[in-house]
Amino acid sequence: MGATGNQGGAVARALLSSGGFNVNALSRKTNSEVMDKLVKQGATPVQADPADKDSLVKAFQGCDYAFLMTTGQEQDEFGTGKAAVDACIEAAVKYILWSTLDNTSKMSGGRIVIPFYDNKAKVQDYIQTTKIAATFVHPGCFISNFIDFHWLRPADKPNTLIFAPPIFKRGTKVLCSWIEKDMGQTALAAFSDFGKDDRWLGREVIVGSIFGTFGDAVKVIERDTGVTVEYAEMSRETCIKFMPSDVISLFEFHQEFTEREGVQYPDPFLVEKKVLPTWTWEDFVEEELKPALAKWQKQ
Repeated sequence: MGATGNQGGAVARALLSSGGFNVNALSRKTNSEVMDKLVKQGATPVQADPADKDSLVKAFQGCDYAFLMTTGQEQDEFGTGKAAVDACIEAAVKYILWSTLDNTSKMSGGRIVIPFYDNKAKVQDYIQTTKIAATFVHPGCFISNFIDFHWLRPADKPNTLIFAPPIFKRGTKVLCSWIEKDMGQTALAAFSDFGKDDRWLGREVIVGSIFGTFGDAVKVIERDTGVTVEYAEMSRETCIKFMPSDVISLFEFHQEFTEREGVQYPDPFLVEKKVLPTWTWEDFVEEELKPALAKWQKQ
């Protein structure tokens, strides 16, 4: 599911690149540039409406494995996720990966409520009441936000960038996920291991390669690009001027709950399986930031 989005696309590309899977790329719309690229790599485009269980059953027919996810833009996110799971069961899919997140209401005692997190967690709870084989893949903070959402951007003075992530302080530890690498390789390993290593089954894996501070990232960026990076901490009062309240709550939740008792990063199981880590801050600078810098300098 979501083959033309960040997570689904990363999974599809990893499976296609491995050469070991026939990939059906499911999306609401199959006439897009992203889908065209997947088809050129060998994917079969499949149109289905995630809100229509019957269309999902038809889409999943003949599939052994499925990567499932929803977005917070669904009118009924829990219902959509449940329908996808039920469709997989009806279509006799053997094994699913569900992209999950924390139940913020439960973890915060109701202080922080992020519906598009809680709904994914509730779908996970539902899956655990069924008999379908499943693994729950839990991403961290997307480092694509650095550029896509302008957390990192040119300043008004030469050779200087501003880094302004919402809420996160310079010294706060954050679990960071490069979805193209982390989610793609995790899904590839999980599907490849089905029937070989049952430790995947019923397990929630934390999909993120780096657990560190954004201050650490700034040091690498300055060293490897030669630019000065000014870190601008943004409070809720500043963020509320241009950002929805539930999105601000998301970052507040991560600020408070990323470090928790009994949880290690990167995920020890994925490290043991040699899935993580897939990248370093140096890789991010080389592959993503330097091309962006070159583009900014031409503007």
